[in-house]
Amino acid sequence: MAATVHGPEGYVTVNTRKTLKHAFPALARRIDELRAEDQDFQELCSDYEDLWDHVEHLSSNQQADATPTVAEYRRLIEDMEQEALLLLTGDASKSADSDLRKEIAKDE
Repeated sequence: MAATVHGPEGYVTVNTRKTLKHAFPALARRIDELRAEDQDFQELCSDYEDLWDHVEHLSSNQQADATPTVAEYRRLIEDMEQEALLLLTGDASKSADSDLRKEIAKDE
C-alpha cells in the first residue's frame, strides 16, 4: 500500500506496506539476504505482505461480517511471523511448514 503525504518539498508517495522488516526491524539485513537467496522465503515474504494488504483493506472498509475473517488472517500473519523468525535465526528445523515444504519438494 502507498500513501500520499505532504512533506517539506511538497506531496510525496510513501510505501506503507507491512513487511517482515516491520515485524523484525533488528533482522532487516538478514531478511534482505535471505530474500535474495531463498525462493521459499521470497514467497513467504510476498504472501505475508499480500495478507497484510488484505487485512488492511478489510479493516478500512469496516465490514461487520469481515471481523472473523480479519481475526483469522491475523492468526495466519502471526504463524507466518513465527515461520519467518525460525528461518531467519537458522532454526528452520522446528518449522512444521518447512517440513511440509521439504516433503512437497521431494514429491515434485
